[in-house]
Amino acid sequence: MQPEPTPADRRIMMATASAALDRSLKLVPPKDDGAAESRSMLGTLGEVLVQAAADDDGDDG
Repeated sequence: MQPEPTPADRRIMMATASAALDRSLKLVPPKDDGAAESRSMLGTLGEVLVQAAADDDGDDG
């Protein structure tokens, strides 16, 4: 018994998974569901939170 696959077996498993994923994306292409817009909004939110934290750290008041 082996606790984990050999490097060669891992390589084969990754190649198999990659091929399956590639073929599934060709059969059913991903939809544009507004993910880019969500990422943009989350990026802006992150920037605002970083700025707010910096403002709070600098306020000795």
